[in-house]
Amino acid sequence: MLVQSVRESAEVLERIVDTGSARGRCDAIVISTVIRHAVLSERAARVTLEISLTVIGASFALCRFPASDLVPAWTESNRSFLTISRTPTELSIVADDAVVPPGASADRPYRALRVDGPMSLELVGVMARISTALAAAEVPIFPIATYDTDYILVHEDFLSRSVAALESAGHHVRFETSE
Repeated sequence: MLVQSVRESAEVLERIVDTGSARGRCDAIVISTVIRHAVLSERAARVTLEISLTVIGASFALCRFPASDLVPAWTESNRSFLTISRTPTELSIVADDAVVPPGASADRPYRALRVDGPMSLELVGVMARISTALAAAEVPIFPIATYDTDYILVHEDFLSRSVAALESAGHHVRFETSE
């Protein structure tokens, strides 16, 4: 369907450009922009119909510290997943649960679902599709984006509900295996 409408639009575009008028050139720009957006939307919809995710085997802790704190030394011993974010109001760290000291201000245990990637930075709606499925199942999420992919952290109590909700929404979820 899209291919036919793109061809028809291209033919109209050629006729408009052939008129040589300023109005024709403006119309041509509008039509080419509409075509470009239609093609990108079609591509994004095709890519995000089924999202493949992997449940990472490790458990994680979500830590919050005052913005003025230094990054704790224990983060250096982290091995599977570490994200550090500093804002004017806080220092947030997501790390392997095993390396976070018992006295640290942390919520745990969390599990991470990784969107299989790497993904193009131009993809649209991946996190929206995942979060919509999880919201419908009343699963609170803690999303993290990296350059290559997205991660969705859920409390371990919600892991089985998360997997069921994502699979019901047409996504594929597998569990990481030890290598």
